[in-house]
Amino acid sequence: GVFGVALGTVLFPLLARHAAEKRFDLLRHDLTLGLRLVVAVGLPASVGLMLLSGPLASTLFEYGEFDAADAERTAGLIAAYGCGVWAFCGQLILYRAFYALDDRTKPPRVSILSRVLNLVPSRTLIWPLGAAGLAYGTTISATLQVIIFCWLIHTRGGQIDTKPLLATTAKSAIATAVMTLVCLTTQHLLGTADGIPSRIVGVGLPITVSIAAYYAAAAVLKMPELNMLLRRNLGDQD
Repeated sequence: GVFGVALGTVLFPLLARHAAEKRFDLLRHDLTLGLRLVVAVGLPASVGLMLLSGPLASTLFEYGEFDAADAERTAGLIAAYGCGVWAFCGQLILYRAFYALDDRTKPPRVSILSRVLNLVPSRTLIWPLGAAGLAYGTTISATLQVIIFCWLIHTRGGQIDTKPLLATTAKSAIATAVMTLVCLTTQHLLGTADGIPSRIVGVGLPITVSIAAYYAAAAVLKMPELNMLLRRNLGDQD
């Protein structure tokens, strides 16, 4: 969410200026770039939170009266919300694209519609999954909003360049698969955490090697998005 807000804040004045100048080619470029960056960071973040939900909950909260059962329930919530990180970030970018195009009605309308549609999965999943069912319902709602927003803005003059976006998604998915394998292997080698130091290692080491694995795989696949995030000016990127 923090990443999505930061990226949306940077992109909004660019998108607004392009829309005001009727430079829809530049608007399409920058909006697509924003979504590519969301995918490049949000997809591995979503998977990472799902993989490490248990160790995170245990390390951060399992002390005193907060027992292992509480940590397990919390881990379920982390995983449920975590799988929607990419969607939560994507929402913020797409909201700003509509505002830049001086369309202030579609974001709240779509949001209300998705919330209404969210009632079905939330009320259904709460029975087998408990509180995590509500979290998954929120994630489903965010995903629906991203899909609807992408469709709406793409039909409005083709404001998303799908080819590079799909290419980034495919490469990010492959790099995330490599990251997942490395993370699971590291967790298996570490075994069960016993004590605060081992809990910290059980979270910190998998995170470190997973980030390194993802970045290495992205470099092999020639994904430029991660390097873009380290540069000062996104407006000069291709």
